[in-house]
Amino acid sequence: MQVVVADASGASVLTPSPGLALDTANYHYVAVAADRDGQFTFCVDGVLGTCAAARPGSLDNGEAFTVGRRANAGSDFFQGRIDLIRVHRGRALSGGELQDNRQIIQGLANGSAYPEVGSGLGQYWAFLRLAEFFFLTNNSAAEAVLLNWLTWIDGVAASDGDGWKVPAQFSEFGFTYGAVDPGQTAAIALGCLFMYLRNGNDLAATWTRRLLDDLRENRLDPVFGGYKSDYHYAWINSLVLRAFGLASRGAAGQAFVFPAIAADQEHFDALMAWVFDHAGDEKPNVLNADLIPFAYSEAADIWEYARTIWPCVR
Repeated sequence: MQVVVADASGASVLTPSPGLALDTANYHYVAVAADRDGQFTFCVDGVLGTCAAARPGSLDNGEAFTVGRRANAGSDFFQGRIDLIRVHRGRALSGGELQDNRQIIQGLANGSAYPEVGSGLGQYWAFLRLAEFFFLTNNSAAEAVLLNWLTWIDGVAASDGDGWKVPAQFSEFGFTYGAVDPGQTAAIALGCLFMYLRNGNDLAATWTRRLLDDLRENRLDPVFGGYKSDYHYAWINSLVLRAFGLASRGAAGQAFVFPAIAADQEHFDALMAWVFDHAGDEKPNVLNADLIPFAYSEAADIWEYARTIWPCVR
């Protein structure tokens, strides 16, 4: 592996020590931290290499940021596939931080970085989607990531009164707890369910049971009648419904049967009846784009909140 650093006066080819090899038959994690006044740090699949800096000075320039081919040229295209790109600006990450990023992506630390940092919804939706893929395909690589992820969830989930809480906000190098979001909880429960239905993992069954009980006993809003978090009411209730429905009724093609209890089916039936009781033609809440014509809405549109989601809203 080599990196070319160029400026108006020329170019320098940088080679790390020890050398870091790349084959073209597999995906690789490749990271480079550039401190042009110190050293360059390379990381390939968790292995580090360094070399002295070249062409000192600021990296700031007016050129277009280009990925996949040589800048300012219609040739020298990258011969392969690129799955995920990140650019950090402001300081050069340390070698340990470059290695940590790979651990995060693999689900070995901080859950997983797919598809975003910020709200834990990004983490747990990814967990759910990968678990669905595993359920359908029995893919061993997906199972390996899911098992790492499940072990991480088991280690960081903490008691919260009679229920459970999980990390709610993520940065690239850590997480914080916060108010329990029923959507996050339901996504984890669904991911664990799909794992169990395919491979019978006992830990997945344990966390499915814990989270379903927590949702049913502790997280329902008694005034609203369903589940609430910020202004995302419809999709949260859809996730919770799906979790209890899958637990109580199973899925076609499952290899194992989840040991549901009568309360799972009862909660599913009651919540479904509540949804239909409050469905109608009233304009749904501004963020309820879930194809559920839900009659509950805010007194006024929350446009300030909407701008944080859709910058194009004025």
